[in-house]
Amino acid sequence: MSSLSSILERLRAARTNLLLRDADRVGRSPKLIGQPNIVNGGRLEIGDDFSFSARPAPSHLIAAAGGRIMIGDRVRISYGAAISARLEVKLGDDVAIGPYAVIMDSDYHVVGDRSAIDAPLAVSIEAGAKLGARVTVLRGSVIGAGAVVQGGSVVSGRVAAGSVVGGVPARALRASPEVGAIDEEASEVPKLIMSVLGLSTPPGPDDGPLQIREWDSLGSLKIVLAVEEAYGLALSEQEIKSTQTVGELVRVVAASRAQLAVA
Repeated sequence: MSSLSSILERLRAARTNLLLRDADRVGRSPKLIGQPNIVNGGRLEIGDDFSFSARPAPSHLIAAAGGRIMIGDRVRISYGAAISARLEVKLGDDVAIGPYAVIMDSDYHVVGDRSAIDAPLAVSIEAGAKLGARVTVLRGSVIGAGAVVQGGSVVSGRVAAGSVVGGVPARALRASPEVGAIDEEASEVPKLIMSVLGLSTPPGPDDGPLQIREWDSLGSLKIVLAVEEAYGLALSEQEIKSTQTVGELVRVVAASRAQLAVA
């Protein structure tokens, strides 16, 4: 597994270094899936263990002239997301941004005057906050530490730390959203393994390298790369080492996707 991890890291590093070459600071072990659109016309700082997916839908990270995007450690941004800063957008440590979320510190227009551009107001998403799929965060918003924003919500203003909000505009809810069962796509992992390894039937949940001859070091590399591409993930070395059976790989995929997309 150590050689597999080494090969994966080299492949990722070459692509990541190219895509993040214009950032002012990049922490350790960034992971990019696909080719996100990253533009730094102001200042872009990225912390450790950053994960950013642009597959299956493109993602955007754009700091305009004079704008700042400040990203903490262990931040995860899912596919189709767009973050734009004319002044400042800050993402604290352990923030998770779901698919197709939009975060911007400017509306890029003034009501009643299409030729005018509004004054930007800084956006802050504090440590541990989670934004679901298709959440929109408008200029001047502050989302407190540990808050959860349900999918499809629009945030305008302040969200209290630790709260659960939802709706348009987002308002406090009485209870936390349920965490669903294993993602339906993750249940397709056995079929993906069958295809990648050229097996005649999908493997069972308890099958792994000991039961499947094709699941050697090269086979493991093929499986990891196929899973990352299919599900828009960047698996960590620890996650790779923990997947000794099909069932364990399914759980890792489901857990990783849940962190990227709060329902």
